[in-house]
Formats: sequence, C-alpha cells, structure tokens
Amino acid sequence: MTRINTGRFLLIILVCVNLVNGTLLAILTPMWLGADEYTHYGYIKHIETHGSFPDQRNCRFSQELEMSIHEADWWRVSGDMGKVGPGPERFYAHGFLQFAAAGECALERNMAHTGSCSLALRYKFRRAKLDALGVYLSPVDISESDAIGLWVKGDGSDQRFEIAIDTPQDGESHKFTTSLDFDGFRRVFAPFERFSGDLMGHRSKNTMLKLSILDSLANDRDQTGTVLVDDIWFQKGSKEVKLTGFELEELPNREAGRLNWAAHHPPLYYLLGVPIEYIMRNKPIFTRAFALRLFSLLLSTVSIVVAAAIGKLLFGDKSHLWLLLPCLMVFSPAYSLHQSCINNDHLVILLYTLLLYLLLKWQDESLTTKRVIAIGVICGLGTLSKMLFVTAFPVVAIYMFLNIREFGLTLRRIASTYSTFAASTLAVCGWWFIRNFIVYGKFHITATTYLPARSFPVDFTFLDFVLSERFLGWIGIGWLMLMSSRTDLILVILTLGLSGAGFAKALYLWFKERRDPFGPRLFKKFTLLFYAILIHFSAVLYVVATGSIKVGRFRALHGRYFFPVLVAIAALWAFGLYRLLPEKGRNKYVAAVVAILIALETSDVYITAMIHWYPF
Repeated sequence: MTRINTGRFLLIILVCVNLVNGTLLAILTPMWLGADEYTHYGYIKHIETHGSFPDQRNCRFSQELEMSIHEADWWRVSGDMGKVGPGPERFYAHGFLQFAAAGECALERNMAHTGSCSLALRYKFRRAKLDALGVYLSPVDISESDAIGLWVKGDGSDQRFEIAIDTPQDGESHKFTTSLDFDGFRRVFAPFERFSGDLMGHRSKNTMLKLSILDSLANDRDQTGTVLVDDIWFQKGSKEVKLTGFELEELPNREAGRLNWAAHHPPLYYLLGVPIEYIMRNKPIFTRAFALRLFSLLLSTVSIVVAAAIGKLLFGDKSHLWLLLPCLMVFSPAYSLHQSCINNDHLVILLYTLLLYLLLKWQDESLTTKRVIAIGVICGLGTLSKMLFVTAFPVVAIYMFLNIREFGLTLRRIASTYSTFAASTLAVCGWWFIRNFIVYGKFHITATTYLPARSFPVDFTFLDFVLSERFLGWIGIGWLMLMSSRTDLILVILTLGLSGAGFAKALYLWFKERRDPFGPRLFKKFTLLFYAILIHFSAVLYVVATGSIKVGRFRALHGRYFFPVLVAIAALWAFGLYRLLPEKGRNKYVAAVVAILIALETSDVYITAMIHWYPF
C-alpha cells in the first residue's frame, strides 16, 4: 500500500469514526441541549410552515416546540455543567420559566387564592444536598414601584420562600426571604427597602423577578412538598398594579408563544434544513430534530475532510502530521458534541474552512478572475449563513494584498480585483440586506434589535478574562474540554504543552542559530493562518467585551465562537508538534498524540458528560 493510499485509508477511517461518534452523540445528547438548538429548529419550522423568512418582531415558537422542550426534560442537567433550561411548557403563557430543577412547576387549577388557578411549586429536595426550585420572569418593570406583594400558600415546612429581583444597573440579585412555616394562603408583602442591597436606587424597566423555594438545610432524608403562589402585584404608595393572577383568561393565543431570538440570522443553513423538515413533517418532532442533527453532522464531516486537505498542503503526504488537523476537530469534546446539534455554526465552519483551504492553495499563484469570483461566492454564502463570517473579509483583503505585492500588479488591476470580489460577494448575499432594509428599515439587525435586552452591563477587560477562573473559557470549556475535571485538565496541558515546546524550539533555532523553522512557502501559509486567528479572536472578544452577549457578571464567551478558525488553531498546534517530534518514527509519535485526543474525548464526553446527562 503506497503512502498516498495509506493517507486516503486513514482519512476514510477518520470520516467513519466521526460519523459514528457524531451519530452516537446525536442519540445520547438530551434533545435541545445544544446551544440555542431549539431556536434554530424553530427557524427551520417557521420557513417550512409559513413559506417565508421570519420577522424578529413577531416570529414565535409553536406550541408543539414549546411542549417538546418540557418533554425533553433538558433542564435536569446538573452538577458541574449547572442546572440549565426552562421548566414546563405551560408556564410560557405567563412568561415564567423554571430555572432550578429540584422539582417541577405547574398551573394548579384546584387551589387558588382568587379565581381558578395558582402557580404550584412542587419541590423534591434530595437527602444531604442543598436544593432549590424556582421560576423567573423577565423583563419586569419596577421603575414606578416601591413594593411587591403576592399570596403564598405554605406547607408548614421549614423551607424558605425567596423573592429576588435582578437589576441591570449593578448586576446584583436583591433578595427578600420568608419562612414557609404556615399553612393556607398568607399575604406576603415586601417593600423594596427590605430587599438586600440598594434595590430602591436601582429600579428600572428591565429587571428579572425570581420566586424560589430554598432547602433550609441538608436533610437526612428526601423532602417533598407543594407551595402555591397567586395574585402577584407591584405597589407604588397606595396604588397597586397587578402582574398576574395565573388565570386561564390571561393566556394568550397558544400559537403566539415566546419570541424566537434566532430569527435575526441569515437564512442559508435553515433553507438547507427545510427539505428535511418537509419530508419528515408527519413524524414526531424529536424524530425530525434527530434527522436535522444528522444533517449538521454531515456538514461538519465535510469540514473534517477539508481540514485534512489543509493539513496535506502544510505538511505534505510523506508524514502523517496532516492527520493532526482533522483529529483535533474530531476528538475535541466541545466540537464533536456541538457538531451533533442543530446550529448554523456548522455551515459557517465548513465555508470558513473551505475559504482558508483555497487561500492557502492559491497563495503562490496569481489571482485569476475565476479564483476571485470563487472566493467572493464563498464569502457571500458564509455571510448568508451567519454574520460572524464577516471576520473572513479582512483575511481575504490581506491575502489579496500579499498576492498583489508579490506579483506586482498595476493599480488598475488591483481595483479590478477588489471590485470583482465585492461584486461576486454582493451578488450572492446582497439581497438579504436589501430584504432586511425593506422589512426593518435596517440593513442588519442583531439578536436584541427588537427584543428586550436581558443583559447587565458590566466592565470587561482583557485582564478580567486572563485572571478569571474561566481563563479556559474558550480553550477549556469551549474547545478541548466540556468540564474542568483534573484528569481532562492534565490531558489538555499535555497536548498543548507539547505544541508549545515545539514552538519554543523553533524560536530558539530562529533567533540563536538563524535557522528558518518554516521555510519560504510554509512561512507565508502560516502567516495567513495567524492573521485569520488574530482577526477572528479580536472581533469575538471585542463583541463579548462591548456587546450584549452577557448575563449578570458572566460574559457569554463560548468556545464555539472560535470554531470557524479551529482548523487554523489546529494547524499552529500541529506545527509545534512538527518542530518538536523527531523525524525518525514521527508517525508513531503522531499516533500517540491522537491516542491522547481520543482519551480526552472518551473521558470528557462519554464518561463525564454521560454521568451528568444520565446519572447512573
């Protein structure tokens, strides 16, 4: 078997492993657990149902989708990953979402202070473990109020009932707590000056109201009970404004549920998913969602193949170092888990990886008109997938600038090249921005353009990121790890440390012995990959630091934001190993590194995550 055939055989094996791995994760991962997965499915369903693109101002989840969120039971994920997700579907009518998983919430039609319904909090606290059960409502306007009142039916237990109001100005949670040591309905009235912190000084139109049952102590037995809440109002002086009485007549049209905050995205990924949804429209919703998960898996698998092609461009076929690029993607827990969920990131990653491949392949060749058009078409398709793709445009500009300098093109040819690129890009995606202008009066909208802002402005600097406990925010929780277990952390340090040692060796040879560690052709290619990483990282960190992607004092810096340039990260990582590993027996060392990645994938996903998803 020749080396070329061996390379093809290894790639086929890797593709098969990725398909098996992704399919297993698509089956094992609780439905809707993926990042905003049900919102992306809702986008596809909207197009399939209405035959039109969604309008962010009125695109809502269907009743079927909201009910499926409750049936999926995805909020029960606990432990290191945190208890996440909303509670039962029937709360969405009132805007209340469940945020703590020690029990369940429902509308109680038999017991109410007034009317026919109340809110039932049925807690199930486990032995020797402090638990909580609660719901929240956001946004809530308390700017003209100075107290909150509600009726609570206690169960005579020693549990605590907590009212909390999160305020945007200080990013704090202001709390008022009372005991549930009474039976029957009792009026609970809480002036804002009795809340912790300066709530009166931080009232606004955008706050979050939380109602919680708190376990008073770690008990020696399981505890269960039911607490009812009814008739919530806010008070300003002697004036009362009713928030809700949980009455059936308060329920809006069930087809008009919550707004879908993913409705602002460009449509390409969702259009590709519509035929699958249409063909399987008579199947159960989880079956349809599983099929769309497999569609995302196919997209990510093509990205793996393109990553292998980039590896061969950089390291050639003689050594199996090229294998490290796709392997880092296949066996990175966060990437492999993410690829098995419904999300438009998969198409963005594929198109960005394909763009980098073409730029690297044509780097030493002149820019023909056909090549410029091809690059423009890919950029247009990427922009139609997700606006995050715009970070590719500066990379293309740098590539063209470096190419033009090398081949000494005239000013007229330079203008023609950039004009052709811009025209081909706009020919593909320009219609989407025109559509936005017609619908919204704006060429571009964001997730919060027409939705209530739920973010809390807090300062964030680079030092805050580096010095925080979540320093591994993108590289740990979001790239090579799902959770910060000691074993996984050691594996991550080992894999990254090997690469770092290789870079240190390369720099030593460069400065000390004047030996070029790259070579002329390789240096240009890695320079372009470095620019891609630098530009993309800078853009993401800037948006996270200054934009609305934040909740409380936590900045939503997800590792998936860096996935578009993951192949470039993998290339630099592989280069470090390339400079460290000896030429003799190098393929054996590559196999050892791949084994470490497999161990990381197995321990982090198939052991640690499974324990949290399906405790046993």
